[in-house]
Amino acid sequence: MKKYVSSLLFALAFFGSMGHAQEYRTVDATFTFDAAKLSSEAGVKDVMLDLKRQSERACRTVSMVSVGYSIDQDCAKDLLDQAVSKINDESLRAEYAALYLATGR
Repeated sequence: MKKYVSSLLFALAFFGSMGHAQEYRTVDATFTFDAAKLSSEAGVKDVMLDLKRQSERACRTVSMVSVGYSIDQDCAKDLLDQAVSKINDESLRAEYAALYLATGR
């Protein structure tokens, strides 16, 4: 059974490099995950990686400077934080904390 978690936030998106104007955009994302996976440690890791991937996809924009996609990492982290909070699972919160302690972000 998949569950849906919706988040709405106002994210700051930087286009280009420093010196360019900052633009604000609204990011509206719906996350899906398999609640049954939260019963095992491996499943929790899978759910976390999938939520992280979904948050990065929601915060991705086309960059004319780097000729490709650009991901606003602050936006992605904020969306992931909101999703983990709404799911409200102790194991998932622990995995989220471990993920960001390991990466230092």
